[in-house]
Amino acid sequence: MIRHEQITSLDKDYINNKLEQFFLEDNISEDITTTSTQNENNHAEAIFLAKEDLLFVGKQIILQGLKKCIFK
Repeated sequence: MIRHEQITSLDKDYINNKLEQFFLEDNISEDITTTSTQNENNHAEAIFLAKEDLLFVGKQIILQGLKKCIFK
C-alpha cells in the first residue's frame, strides 16, 4: 500500500521557480564549487554511469536547470 501521493510529472514553470529559489539560496555566483569549476569557454562533458539497472527521473529537472547547454 502506498501511503503518499504518487507524482508522475512536474510542470516546467514549477521546476523553473524552484530552481530559481534554490540558486538564490545557494548564492551560486559566489559559491566556491561553482567559481572553481567554471572556465571561460563554458564547455563541460558529463556521463551518467550506474552500476545497476535504475529508473532515472531527473531528466526534466536537469534540462530546465541547464537550459543553455547542448545535450547529445
